[in-house]
Amino acid sequence: MPRRTSCARPERKEIGMRRYGALLVAACLGSVLAGCAGDETEPSVSPSRSVASLPAREPVATCVRGDWRTTTVAWHGNGPVSGGSISGGRDVRLSVADDGAVVADFTGMQPVVFSVPVAGAPVNGQFRYTGRATGIMTTGPTPTPPAGTPPTPTPLPAPASTGPAPASSVAADPSGPVSGAWLVDGPVDWSGVRLTVDLTAPAETRLFDAVPLSEYTGSGATRTADVVDVKPLLDDGRYLCDGRTLIMFFEGAKNVGWVLEPAG
Repeated sequence: MPRRTSCARPERKEIGMRRYGALLVAACLGSVLAGCAGDETEPSVSPSRSVASLPAREPVATCVRGDWRTTTVAWHGNGPVSGGSISGGRDVRLSVADDGAVVADFTGMQPVVFSVPVAGAPVNGQFRYTGRATGIMTTGPTPTPPAGTPPTPTPLPAPASTGPAPASSVAADPSGPVSGAWLVDGPVDWSGVRLTVDLTAPAETRLFDAVPLSEYTGSGATRTADVVDVKPLLDDGRYLCDGRTLIMFFEGAKNVGWVLEPAG
């Protein structure tokens, strides 16, 4: 069974939703997780490990199943770029079936806004994905962290609202808050996903216009400090869930954390 774990939440009433989501990601990411990453490439690839080497297939955790939508994305700490930040990314739809079939639908996604230093100068901009990615995922218990990993935080507090959860297809896990591994269990198809990246400062320009994720390379990626995650949501990582909030952690090169809520 996944280990129960959680993190202290900031008070929702005192800050905006975007700031709340960013603080929640930062609070959880700092002490729960060690990095793990797959190695899919566009359009359809195997993870860095062979499927045969993955743990035996387990049912997807009850808490993770159903239809979700993102509320924000943030980096753990400074993320991959010291002094940089990302925010936004609302309205990505993530559907998780009981058998692990997953669809990430980026149609209607709000842009991810970034600010990063490049060659000592601030660079601001935004990016968004469009289209849909599909894959097979599985969940499992959180692996034993390596020596030196900070301790697991105290149990996740009850949601700020004591009312019923929003109507959705998400099934609350009767065991309460849980965390565990979120693992690629087969090829991920990125062929339907496109990426657009715009700079707003120091000059307004479009660096990538609806290109496949595999084309985020070269000078355009360098000019944005390689800020874009080219394997969003469908990658090896970990989750923290209480039935009303799902947080997906993807450490490694990007140190990305997504906060999701049930899709009503």
